Amino acid sequence: MKNKGFFIAVDGCDAAGKSSAMELMKEFFVKEKGFKESDVVLTREPGGTFVGEEIRSLLLDPDPRKNSMDMKTEMMLMYASRNQLLKEVIEPSLKEGKVVITDRWESSTFAYQTVRGADPEEIKQMSDFVCTTQPDLMMILDVTPEKTLERIADKRDGKMDRTESTEKKYFEAVRNSYLQYAKDNKSTVINASIELNDMLFSIYQKLDDNTMHIKKKDNNMTLSP
Repeated sequence: MKNKGFFIAVDGCDAAGKSSAMELMKEFFVKEKGFKESDVVLTREPGGTFVGEEIRSLLLDPDPRKNSMDMKTEMMLMYASRNQLLKEVIEPSLKEGKVVITDRWESSTFAYQTVRGADPEEIKQMSDFVCTTQPDLMMILDVTPEKTLERIADKRDGKMDRTESTEKKYFEAVRNSYLQYAKDNKSTVINASIELNDMLFSIYQKLDDNTMHIKKKDNNMTLSP
């Protein structure tokens, strides 16, 4: 088996604790698996590249004129950013044997776009066309809508971007879509409504369970049978 990297996607509603989870994961691979910090790549979706960040700015702009964006336009922009991230960052890094951890992936597209009326089959077609590489570990941080809104208000002084400025029922629908995706795609679900340290402990355990076959030796990753 050729040496290759390990790809993790961390997903869930905003304020679920994805940033903290990703920092813990990076520390895990550095301290427990022997990777150099430069060999653990953190990125995000949409974004992660120049093109992707331009798309991100457009998608998250709170300008009310952006609310007229057609749902299919939004979905295609998401996949354009994802394709650029795959070709420019993710696949080259994995080829070099690095660990790539991304904030958001396919489950976000499914969760948000289906709630907005997208056909799941159309999403699958876009995914099959664009996503030539999929995560080795897909982790969804499950948080209640009450906690989502509470944390957003605390951290951002009540200011929300276009995707967050919605009612509680919307976040409940998004949460249910995430859980449906997890069920259909065998993703790992973590309770993110609990205290941060408790959530991080659960993530650490799941990460340890899913990476027992990985050892970093010299400059190469070895995968146990």
